Amino acid sequence: MDDWKPIESAPKDGTEIDVWTVRRSVRGLIDSNPARFTNVQWREVDGVDTWASYGDFRWNAVEYDFAGGAQIATHWMPLPTPPVGED
Repeated sequence: MDDWKPIESAPKDGTEIDVWTVRRSVRGLIDSNPARFTNVQWREVDGVDTWASYGDFRWNAVEYDFAGGAQIATHWMPLPTPPVGED
């Protein structure tokens, strides 16, 4: 089941979500290198409010600029329900 929703509708209250990103060139072209980030939340990273995930003992932005373009979040979905059963 595909539950991806436009990123504009994502919660910005600290709720953890999964985020889909694409790379966009300065010319507006979409790169063929999309990425899924898990357990993402809206928060401040280095003084900027952004979508971020925790790794390497710090919060890291999942949207960023790079030479020739930017990686941008386009869609989100709620985290899946954890498995039920033995621990």
